[in-house]
Amino acid sequence: MGTLTEQPRHLRTSITENIDGDIATMVDLAKKHGISVSDVIAVADMLERRRFNFLYLDNGDFFDMHMNRIAEIGESLQRIADALEELSRRKTE
Repeated sequence: MGTLTEQPRHLRTSITENIDGDIATMVDLAKKHGISVSDVIAVADMLERRRFNFLYLDNGDFFDMHMNRIAEIGESLQRIADALEELSRRKTE
């Protein structure tokens, strides 16, 4: 995956940037499936909420993974500090 600076950035568009195309798509979908445009909007909203939930869960998983890594680093540093302290103690005996 690389570092954050190496990852591609996704451009965020304004809500009105492609509104004509979005409306046309919704009208086409409503006709294709024999439902109202408001139903298409409701489904799109449900899908967006589901996507958001997945992102939220994934973020929690990544956070947990990184916190575990940080804990492992802390444990390693503690072992190094303990070893150095033991060496220092032996040297003064």
